[in-house]
Order: sequence, then structure tokens, then C-alpha cells
Amino acid sequence: MAQASAPRRPPSAEIEAAGANPPKQYAGRYLGCFADKKQRDLTGPQSRQTSPQACVQYCAELEHSYAAMQRGKACFCGDSHGRYGPSTACKPCAGQPGESCGGPWANAVWEVGGQRAPPRLPPNLLPPARRASMPVSAASAAASSVLR
Repeated sequence: MAQASAPRRPPSAEIEAAGANPPKQYAGRYLGCFADKKQRDLTGPQSRQTSPQACVQYCAELEHSYAAMQRGKACFCGDSHGRYGPSTACKPCAGQPGESCGGPWANAVWEVGGQRAPPRLPPNLLPPARRASMPVSAASAAASSVLR
């Protein structure tokens, strides 16, 4: 009598189990310190964030072009910036002296970059839709590198 085999997990479950499916992470490029006023320079959503990276991530997920930190705790998103000109009031982030976290009525502004490249996975761990869209030569090369 043949033994029943264990059900095969979908490729996405294998990817998650391997820890190779991290949440999307976005990169930002620091543009400088810009003045702000009561009628905000960045007019999109606002949030409490504790780091520039978290602010960039928040704004990127909402599909905005710019992220700004103010006073190290307020994050502003928008699709334009700089209408009040530059400022010299930005201060370093607490515990991160090389990073600017804005200041009183001063935005430390980042251009929100695209999604960081996900880790490269062998074709057998790719979801079927991505596996089917790979050029044959790329799939063969990736498969042969796994076998070495």
C-alpha cells in the first residue's frame, strides 16, 4: 500500500519559511533642511515616527514623493517641498549624530526612492507567476548556480 505524501506547501510559504520574503523597504535621498509654516510645506498625511528611515518607509507606502522629519518625532509626506525656502534650524537625530531629524518649523526632507531590490532567490523558490516571467537563460543560470 502506498504511503500518502505530506501536502506540498506553496512556494510563497517556502519563501516565508526561509525568511526571504521581507517587508518592502524603501530608500530615501536626503535633500536638506527646509522651512515650514502653519500652512504645511508637505501637504500629505502626517504621522509620529521616531526615525527618518521609518518616515521614508511610511511615505513610500502611501506613494508620496517626499518625506520630512520635524523635531525628531513628526513625519510629513507630500509630492512637493521647499515652498518656504531653506532653513538652518534642523538638528541631528538623538543617538544618530550623522542624521538630521528636523527642528522647530524646519523639515529634514528626503526624496522617497524606489523599492530596494529583494534578495535573489533560486527559481524553485519563486512564486509561479515570477518563475513563468523569467527568461529561460536567467532561469537556467540561476538553477545551475544553486546546483554547484
